[in-house]
Amino acid sequence: MRVRRAQVRSVPVAIVLLSSLALLLAACGTGPSSSSGGTHKATPVTVGVVAPFTGNQAFIGTFFGAACSAAAYVVDQAGGVLGGKMTCAHVDNTGDPADAEPNVARAIATLSNFDLAVGLDSATAAVTVPLVENAHIPLVTLNGLSQYDNNTNQYFWRVEPDDTNQGAALAAYTLQRGLHNVAVVFANLGSSESEVSGTITGLKNLGVHTTITLNIPSDATSYASEVTRVISSHPQAIIMDGDPQTETTFFTQYKQLSNGHVPPLITTTDLLSTSFTSAMTKNLGASFVQHDIAFLGYYFSNNATAMSQYKNALEKLLPKKEAETDLTLSGLPTEYDGIIVAALAMTMAHSTNGPTYNADILKVSEGGPGAVVVHTYAAGLAALKAGKSIQYVGVDGAFHFNASHNVSGQFQVFDQTSSSGSSTIATVTPALVTQALG
Repeated sequence: MRVRRAQVRSVPVAIVLLSSLALLLAACGTGPSSSSGGTHKATPVTVGVVAPFTGNQAFIGTFFGAACSAAAYVVDQAGGVLGGKMTCAHVDNTGDPADAEPNVARAIATLSNFDLAVGLDSATAAVTVPLVENAHIPLVTLNGLSQYDNNTNQYFWRVEPDDTNQGAALAAYTLQRGLHNVAVVFANLGSSESEVSGTITGLKNLGVHTTITLNIPSDATSYASEVTRVISSHPQAIIMDGDPQTETTFFTQYKQLSNGHVPPLITTTDLLSTSFTSAMTKNLGASFVQHDIAFLGYYFSNNATAMSQYKNALEKLLPKKEAETDLTLSGLPTEYDGIIVAALAMTMAHSTNGPTYNADILKVSEGGPGAVVVHTYAAGLAALKAGKSIQYVGVDGAFHFNASHNVSGQFQVFDQTSSSGSSTIATVTPALVTQALG
């Protein structure tokens, strides 16, 4: 899951230490302190969720917070990490690099047992990732910036493909749909260039004609002129990525200016939220939302055992509709799995200290000869206590990191089946993504 908004203004509170889910509280102290190996005393593990918790993108922070809370719940149900409780601390980046840098720096300086960072979305990753890396805190990031394709920092672990790959996947799915003339509309969010490039390149390489390409301002009150231009280009569908307000306003005006004829929308799972689909249903109708919007995101394997525990955790912690929505958002299982992997690496290393357990992240995710495949934290914990090596294969399947600690893989496409439910309608293979990228 990627957030690219960079225009949200600052807020007074830099670090939100209350979990969005009341069962989990974040610890606050005078500075990071963790076990460094040897004789271990049980200490809490704090996972810093670096995401927008205020502003127009606050719904993304809610998603990231939910995934962390679900992971912390299952870890603590199994006895914690080396006997210590895991909690989630919300570090508000507001979606604005100007706010994110001091807020994250303050979190690093003040949070007790800040042993893992997650989230670090695209809008602010360029300034927040280096801060976390320099503090020697392992990070599980979902940012899509291409500048990290050749990452060399040992503490960086990206659990979703970059924005260029996602753009290519959008193009590939367009071809799979049998569409040959599409419009491409992206909100001008500053850090979306890689996705735009991947989409345009992919459409060209796959022989799909682009009727028009527009970069529009985010959250404008009217897109009448832009909509008129798109209508005049007669697209079979529109590939669009932006925030919920931008896409809702754009398509509402499209309906008004085209006598009710609106082509299908191909967008990303960033938008697969109750707030977006409810607004679109109100303005464009339930039929359009359920039949004419395709949401593309990183594929997850839906391993039955891992999914059962993940689903149970969400249902314990969230209202029913929110839990159902969160199950299908591609970024959430990857973050959840990343936290479980890190917790198992801490157990394997007998330490919650970042520089000590960081190398074991690869061991847990890749396994090796004779490794026991586990699908839950409890199973991994039991195997490690029995002296066995393990490979964690979770909701998203197994993470296969390359030398730059990046993953590649296939993508999944969903549609909205009801006000809170969705289903998989297609997958886009790595081979087709590679073909799209040329």
